[in-house]
Amino acid sequence: MNKEEHIEIERRIKTFSPVEALEALSADFFDEQACRRWILKNLHPDGAHCPGCGAEIESEIMIKNFWETRRCQCQECGKWFTSLTNTILHGTQMDMRQIYLLAVLISLRVDDELIAKFCKISTGTVRLWKMRFMPEKKEVLNGKFSFADS
Repeated sequence: MNKEEHIEIERRIKTFSPVEALEALSADFFDEQACRRWILKNLHPDGAHCPGCGAEIESEIMIKNFWETRRCQCQECGKWFTSLTNTILHGTQMDMRQIYLLAVLISLRVDDELIAKFCKISTGTVRLWKMRFMPEKKEVLNGKFSFADS
């Protein structure tokens, strides 16, 4: 291969810039199951329990439902709930990818407008989530979230 052919091949190599990658970034690039698993393990480090009476969920079907954010019924008190009940995520319409990305970008102190773009939400929603993530029971240590015990 001569020098001209080599230059021609190099011209045909397709590429993209890091800026283009950043501009395309959104929650769609993350795996829903991996984000859900990480979030729920952090919300429920002691495993699946009823938010009403505190009983441990033992039924295989209910445990599976719990970790998939489906409805569960406590065998002790009869309460219906999901793994999002009594958490900061209760009632949210965002998917787990958006929530995970939102939390990461907030911790990195990214501008609200960029967070809104990446998560496909409004800047008002970003501000509301910042307040949700930062109640008095939580502290920020060296730019990292530290959840104090309840």
